[in-house]
Amino acid sequence: MNQTSQPKDHNPLKRIAKSINLALETAPDVTAVIENMAGQGAQLG
Repeated sequence: MNQTSQPKDHNPLKRIAKSINLALETAPDVTAVIENMAGQGAQLG
């Protein structure tokens, strides 16, 4: 198994969450709309 060297606290989802929170703090009149159906093909819902 070939693994890349990552810090132990490496967590991409936490990084994304921090970035979204930072953006919302700097623009309080903005509402975040996040797509979470990516990769579902033709499925609706």
